[in-house]
Amino acid sequence: MRKLALGIAIGLLASSTIAWAFTVKFPNTLKIRGSATVDEVGNVLGGATPLQVEVTNATPTEPCEHVTAIFDTGGNSVTSTPVMTVPAAKDLLVTDITFARRVGNDQVALQTQGNSNRLAFTASTAGPITLRTPVRFFEGDDIVLAPFGATFEVIGSIVGCLVPAA
Repeated sequence: MRKLALGIAIGLLASSTIAWAFTVKFPNTLKIRGSATVDEVGNVLGGATPLQVEVTNATPTEPCEHVTAIFDTGGNSVTSTPVMTVPAAKDLLVTDITFARRVGNDQVALQTQGNSNRLAFTASTAGPITLRTPVRFFEGDDIVLAPFGATFEVIGSIVGCLVPAA
């Protein structure tokens, strides 16, 4: 048992002496590179609050011509109201909707004239609706706003971006 204890003591002493012989240098300033998880537009996820966010893998944006289309039923109850026709060689990416329902159904669809729903939403409260993913309407589409199964009176606008046709 003595030999074991003596062997351990000599081993520790020898390893300490060898470790002491190495010179270890640390830099004067330490650089720390932090990172945070962000969504596709650079909003920080998970509660982190960085000083600066740079999105390095952002998708390229298409050239955009901003457009606002205003709709108003003029105080009349209607089954649908025209919003706009998408011009030739362009597509419309709808990003925001401002909608004030005066009378009628609160289940509403932004659709083409042929009743092809592109966006259905509940419009029980007035105020802007910002879409996380833009809704695309194609060249030549006649865009209308229509309630589900009733008439309504509305006033509002859509905001979007005209881009080259896909």
